[in-house]
Amino acid sequence: SDKIFVEGLGAVGYKAKEPKVWLCHKIRRELVTRNDPGGRRTIFERLERMGAPNNLFSVGRLDYDSEGLILFTNRGDLSRILELPS
Repeated sequence: SDKIFVEGLGAVGYKAKEPKVWLCHKIRRELVTRNDPGGRRTIFERLERMGAPNNLFSVGRLDYDSEGLILFTNRGDLSRILELPS
């Protein structure tokens, strides 16, 4: 477990959420978004039906008419690092 120090007042126990990564093949005519006002199907709806956790973040996006491998993670900070490496 990690430790957080608050202005030198000692350590507070903190267990960071263990990062996990999922791979999914995005099919054509599927959006990489949680909700679509137009009612089009989304990859998150499909992931939910497959039993994936509902707290996933996509690493990047693919166009509506594209298909291919897309990564998901349970950590938003990891998603940003993977999308925009410095």
